[in-house]
Amino acid sequence: MNVKHPVTQAVFQQLVKQYTNFPQTLQTLQQFLMSLDPYMDHYPQVSETQLLSLLLP
Repeated sequence: MNVKHPVTQAVFQQLVKQYTNFPQTLQTLQQFLMSLDPYMDHYPQVSETQLLSLLLP
């Protein structure tokens, strides 16, 4: 996944790290996706499916 803005990428990676440390329940994934909403506005070409694929082994 390419996130062009370095600050956004750092925050994005931190969010991924934070949420992948938790049990991957539906609620956790929903919280993860909600936390990404501000970034999704800037990167509309990135789908939730693509984001979820980053969480899967």
